[in-house]
Amino acid sequence: MYVISISHKIATVEIRERFSFSKEEQEEFLRLVMDQGHYEECVILSTCNRCEVYFTPSPANAGFEAVQEMEKLLTEFKKTELSLLLKYFLVYNEEKAIQHLFSVTCGMDSMVIGEDEILGQVKDAYTRALNLKATKYMLNTLFQAAITCAKRIKTDTRLSKTPVSIGTLAANEVFRFGGDIKRVLIIGMTGKMGTIIMKNLYGKENIQITGTSRNHNSIEIINREYRNLRMIDFKERYEYIDEADIVISATTSPHYTITCKELSESIRTGKERLFLDLSVPLDIDREITKINGVNLHDIDFYQQISRQNFELKEQETIRAAQMIEEHLDNAKKEVIFHSFLPDLPDIGNAMEKIRPANLIYELKDRANSEELSVMLQLVRKLL
Repeated sequence: MYVISISHKIATVEIRERFSFSKEEQEEFLRLVMDQGHYEECVILSTCNRCEVYFTPSPANAGFEAVQEMEKLLTEFKKTELSLLLKYFLVYNEEKAIQHLFSVTCGMDSMVIGEDEILGQVKDAYTRALNLKATKYMLNTLFQAAITCAKRIKTDTRLSKTPVSIGTLAANEVFRFGGDIKRVLIIGMTGKMGTIIMKNLYGKENIQITGTSRNHNSIEIINREYRNLRMIDFKERYEYIDEADIVISATTSPHYTITCKELSESIRTGKERLFLDLSVPLDIDREITKINGVNLHDIDFYQQISRQNFELKEQETIRAAQMIEEHLDNAKKEVIFHSFLPDLPDIGNAMEKIRPANLIYELKDRANSEELSVMLQLVRKLL
């Protein structure tokens, strides 16, 4: 098996976009590859962080020529210069290719280690190729083994359930706080942290988001892209703060975005509220905790949780790596044994004519010391 990979490791988002495939394009490219007659199998994996082509060449097209031809097909299909692909792609073959497939499928090659969204994306890519009859024994065996391994890691470890991003931790706090319907006000929503939180919350059932921005153009862009979201000018924040159950402030302002005096004058109901201050310097006046029903968590609160989760994630990463090694070894054994099966009848016939003791001496004469040591250990395991 070979893999041509363009990923976040060395390619910018602009380059990755050039090689991005829609579902329809994936199917079209798979048909194109299989119609060449030079390839036995092919799977296309296309996500926001990677475009990868997994393939096995026909016996007559094996080796570097198969990779070169696939590079040409890929660049011609995407109407992109070959020089651009050669600058940003990586090629894996044989054992390295199998290891890469497992690493990708199990989330170990992702931007966020252990994320499990990639598992669904790999399954979809494999199923698409399978339905188009673009896979045979090799890719069927390896993709199914990698998917099984990833499912085990997802079930038996906390790797995908242990966030370390401050933005994700804050979003999770929103999910836990309050009643069924949550009204969230994000101050500074068009900034980096505010955008991360908004994307974590957007589209979730019973969460209503209001965001602020100082930039009128940003407000128009957000309103176009996220229709079920309300954008307001930063100056209007206190007018909407009473209805909010959760207020998140994530700006780079040198001054408070929320002061105790103005907040106390703006809220009319005494319901429980959660304020999250994710800024340095602080956005929210700590004195607001004197107001009845107001709870405040600052960035230090989440950084401590993030550090604890990072340590836990490191431990879970080690466990996941051990599971990958186990499943990877089993998959490689399947592939090796499958290539041996055609010779099995002849070996069976030969074994009937050779006494076991004589076979051991024959192995001693033909094997080097390392090979002999391994074979004798295996013989002992059979006793």
